[in-house]
Amino acid sequence: MVNLITQAQFSCRTCGSHRLYEVTEFDVLKKITSDCKPVQTLMTLWECSECGLVQKRITADAKVELDSIYQKYITYKDDIEPTVFTSDASDTRSTLIVNQISKMVDLNEAGTLVDIGCGDGAFLSEFSHQKPNWTIYGYDINQNRKDEIERICGQGHFLSGPLNDLPEDVDLVSLNYVIEHIDDVEKLLKLVFAKLSHRGQITALVPDLEKNPYDLVVADHLSHYSKTSYLMQFQALMEVDQCIHFLEKELLVTTRPGSRPKVSPIKYPLSVEGLAKTSIDHLLAVRKIAQRLVGEYESFGILGTAIAGSWLSCELPGAKIFFIDEDERKQQSRHLERPVLAPSATPLGACIFLPFRRKTAENIRQRLSKKTRATMIDPGID
Repeated sequence: MVNLITQAQFSCRTCGSHRLYEVTEFDVLKKITSDCKPVQTLMTLWECSECGLVQKRITADAKVELDSIYQKYITYKDDIEPTVFTSDASDTRSTLIVNQISKMVDLNEAGTLVDIGCGDGAFLSEFSHQKPNWTIYGYDINQNRKDEIERICGQGHFLSGPLNDLPEDVDLVSLNYVIEHIDDVEKLLKLVFAKLSHRGQITALVPDLEKNPYDLVVADHLSHYSKTSYLMQFQALMEVDQCIHFLEKELLVTTRPGSRPKVSPIKYPLSVEGLAKTSIDHLLAVRKIAQRLVGEYESFGILGTAIAGSWLSCELPGAKIFFIDEDERKQQSRHLERPVLAPSATPLGACIFLPFRRKTAENIRQRLSKKTRATMIDPGID
């Protein structure tokens, strides 16, 4: 059920409208954090009837919940950046991101980079490896990794204070998986924009809810973008150079070099997309299929220990299940108190569930067919 609030007590994070729908079906789904831990949350989900942005309402209680999540946050378990497997190749996420940015942005031999939300420094390390003549800074509200970041960037190049204190004349600001965590995105972008050099650019990467409905259940993701709402977020403030799909399920924006702030925000009235309801229907269908298969197969495995697999395992309490992961560094370990196996170690007669859309699942099935004889089943949803 959705309830139309013609004048909500808060405004849309992207377009400023007060016409928002509360999506009450959200309550029936389990929630996890972006570092794949189960979590209880009282946050409510809303969808804007003007721009279609799906978003969580931030109250005083929600801020307490978010603070608790971030205090316990671990960027990568055991400090191991996971390998991303695609139909073409496999590599660390940071390597793939730097490679893609290098294709989209004309990076000079030397320049200045600020990575906001730098976490454990994986992106900074890879960028420094590929662009050794650049001066690089890492910014994060969490100071636990300060020493590690300064080993990568140099003494004094870890930043954690007000964004106003960022260095001036920055050539590139990277926001990898940051914007979806921010309540006042407009304020963030304006502060960052003011620090750019005359040819400086911003690159920003977020999940795409249209391609990845599992993003909806990530408690610390406050905004769940479609390509339309993501473009609106930027175009109201600055010129966008490119907006592409990255790794199929994410959106990567680059701003135009030399772009200047717009005098007033641009508004693009749109009809309601209904993206929240569509995403919830997808998740409920996946859960129902998985619950049936658990009863049909003596051994049931879920492919992947990231968001999709972690959420689904939380929706199957008490079931005797295991995870399958192609990353050798994760194999023979445990995730959410369940074993993680290599595809080749799948028990005889087991089912491996691929909790992905049909096209993605088919690519995975072709890749894994050489490693396991287990039955692989996907939800069959386009």
